[in-house]
Amino acid sequence: MTEPVEKAIIVSDRASLFNLLIGLSDYAISSGILSVDLNGENIVAVPFIPGGTTEISYIHQAYLSLTPLAQRYRAMLRPYIDFYFSEHDIGGEAIEQ
Repeated sequence: MTEPVEKAIIVSDRASLFNLLIGLSDYAISSGILSVDLNGENIVAVPFIPGGTTEISYIHQAYLSLTPLAQRYRAMLRPYIDFYFSEHDIGGEAIEQ
């Protein structure tokens, strides 16, 4: 679990995040794909210690269809979501079919 801090910096794009991480020699908890070609060698991924949990979600506008890439992402998450719902005795569907 991440410990509480007095100050937190919130960013919404990867470039700002990486500039802060490099400039402050800090860390971030995130999900995604890291590429040396895109990010350079200053940003490295360190796996989580087993036993923890991470919540990942997405938000989209109801009147717009998901892009093909978003549909693939959702399909890849589906087994994990189904497992979570079955393990936590939660009714209903996490993702609409």
